[in-house]
Amino acid sequence: MRLFVRFVLIASVICAWSFAAPECKPVLAGEDLEMVLKADHTLVEALGKGDMATAGMLLDAEFSWTDRTGKTRTKAEILPVLASLASEGDSDVKVGSFGQVILIRGNHKITSQNVSVRFARVWVKRAKGWQALIYQETTMAEKMPATRSGFGSPSGGAPVDCENPCKSVPYQPEGAAEQEVVAMWQAVERTVLTNDVEAWIPNFTEDFV
Repeated sequence: MRLFVRFVLIASVICAWSFAAPECKPVLAGEDLEMVLKADHTLVEALGKGDMATAGMLLDAEFSWTDRTGKTRTKAEILPVLASLASEGDSDVKVGSFGQVILIRGNHKITSQNVSVRFARVWVKRAKGWQALIYQETTMAEKMPATRSGFGSPSGGAPVDCENPCKSVPYQPEGAAEQEVVAMWQAVERTVLTNDVEAWIPNFTEDFV
């Protein structure tokens, strides 16, 4: 639940900014961007050294890490096992700046597991400076799957029994922006389940990845 709330709040910031421009293009933040990139580099180094003190200062109180297996851990759970999360060789790095939220994404290898993943690190601006709020890694598939099965597989347009999140979610949006984010997300889930490409497209900007 807390992870979903953070998703809605961050998406609201980005979505709200997009209303002020024809396309939701990343806006580089000058000095702020330089500070985040430096902090991000310091965080990666701290993870490699198992430096709890440095990492602790850079991680937000609400920080969460979702690894490639889908397990999500809090700041308190992450700090004692930093060394096992060390990575190397960040590549294809891209940065998107949206006011008080900055997204850094790319590819790297998890040293202890010798496996390549895609990563996304979300930084937010707090009163005491920029801090990492979300870190997520996703395993890089060697090839595209020929078919999908189970919940989430396309139905080819057939009706799908999907209450949560297609019709309702266990969260009460606060304000119009959050309500619009929730509605968009639900629409995306419905279109994915029914494999409705034409209905899926309007929910994403041209620079969506």
